[in-house]
Amino acid sequence: MSYKIHMMGQNDPRTLYQFDRLYAWKHGFEFAPATVELCTTNACNQNCKYCYAGRTATVCKIQDDILLHCFEQFADAGVGAVIIQGTGEPLLHDLLAQAIENGAKRNLPIWLTTNGVLFSDDLCRRILPFLFCLKISVLENDAERYAKQHGCGKSQWHRLIENIETIVAMRASLNLPFGFTSTVYLTEHNFRHLYHIVKFCKDIGFDFVYISEPSHNTKSLSNEGYASDHMDRNELNDVCAQIMELVDDDFKITFKLHCSGDILTGAGMHTWEKNYCQGIKFYTIVNCDGEVYPCWRYWGNKPYSYGNLYEKSFSEIWQSEQRKQIEKLVMETPPDGDECLVCGHCRLNDLLNGFKKATKWVHFL
Repeated sequence: MSYKIHMMGQNDPRTLYQFDRLYAWKHGFEFAPATVELCTTNACNQNCKYCYAGRTATVCKIQDDILLHCFEQFADAGVGAVIIQGTGEPLLHDLLAQAIENGAKRNLPIWLTTNGVLFSDDLCRRILPFLFCLKISVLENDAERYAKQHGCGKSQWHRLIENIETIVAMRASLNLPFGFTSTVYLTEHNFRHLYHIVKFCKDIGFDFVYISEPSHNTKSLSNEGYASDHMDRNELNDVCAQIMELVDDDFKITFKLHCSGDILTGAGMHTWEKNYCQGIKFYTIVNCDGEVYPCWRYWGNKPYSYGNLYEKSFSEIWQSEQRKQIEKLVMETPPDGDECLVCGHCRLNDLLNGFKKATKWVHFL
């Protein structure tokens, strides 16, 4: 399979292609979000040291009927795509495959992020034909390093590799049109193995690898900081250059390292700007309890919920006065601590801020 077929455009400034939404946003009109992130459950079969989901003893799964019909609601509301990930492992929900099938019937592009360990042959056959992209979270080529990073037994790594081989073979045999990608985290423990980890990803069949570093906040199980900040820059540059030699037409790599300023983090208490966070208009989150939240900062904080899918449809929630009031409150309230440091909207906000500040020079191309 070819990167050109499945992953072309992955690195484009996709926000700038949201012509209708950008026009509506600029002129103060209402519009549906481009992306909805859906959390099917907060339960997980791993205990990743970099996770900032804030594990709780109470297991939550989105109600079966809501999961099966929410994709229809997203499509009816005008949502552009759905990312299934969240605060737990999506494959732990028994009806995930049926829900994805329902979403595909409404032509919704669906991205699934999973640790991949719980895939079975049956799940692969049911899910893979309906995906736009499949992402395996944080891969290693060594079972022991994987187990330490993911807080699990080494047997999970072996199971994952078997599943990846099944996924790659099934995609090829059925000519399935989904992208296959993974993240590799740079740490002080795997730095000198990084080339072999990425080569392993290429050899096993991934189209694209995103090499980055975990962001941390007070909810993270550990806070080791950014490894690249403490490494010899010349040695790091040499390793990165060697890794980039693996790139070809069918395999692409992106580096986002903190030492190079490529990792954007959200605002802190002293850098926050009023009305800067406009990304919540374009991207929203549905939690496993049905609550619809503006962003990761307020995930699980019910006073900041737009509404609940158990009580209203997604369209009703998105068009409600409550959403508009919460949105205004979010953009006028600075963070209490470091909860925004792991923000996924920061690049989106950066692009929108540049768009908003366009001057009269904009027409001189």
